[in-house]
Amino acid sequence: MRILRVTVPYAVEGALRREFEAHGATLEDVRHGGDVELTVQLPEDRAASLIARVDDLSQGRAVWGAGSDGR
Repeated sequence: MRILRVTVPYAVEGALRREFEAHGATLEDVRHGGDVELTVQLPEDRAASLIARVDDLSQGRAVWGAGSDGR
């Protein structure tokens, strides 16, 4: 399993929640501030696909937490 943490603008939160569900990710934590920080857990083999999809949906505005995206 892999834990991913991403911060995105509020405007994409709903789309990301649907994408998490489609990828079989479990939403572990949500923090609302200036933006939305979401933490999910999902199978390792689905992580790269989810990361790419989140980056696409957020139009490059997603900020990944340390170690989340492998970059």
